Amino acid sequence: MNIAIILIILLVGAILTYFSGNRFASKVAILFSVAAAIFSVALCLKFGAAGTNYSAEWISNPNISFSLKADGLAIESLNRFVRFVIIQHFDKSKALRAA
Repeated sequence: MNIAIILIILLVGAILTYFSGNRFASKVAILFSVAAAIFSVALCLKFGAAGTNYSAEWISNPNISFSLKADGLAIESLNRFVRFVIIQHFDKSKALRAA
């Protein structure tokens, strides 16, 4: 497991949320947010403060590669951001139901 999976989950979630329509957008967004949170917590538990990196060759001539690096601070920041999004979602849902 690497950080690229988390980014792909968030990208796919954003695209599917956009195309899901008003009725299912919040449910799709929360599903992908929870999935990203689970993967980021698992990544944090697996690698801890040492972090992780991912590198793949993209174009062979000239030598260009795709690289991602996440240390413990970046992983924890991502966890906090995803938790914030989830909490905001539930606060808005509760307010809409009360109105």
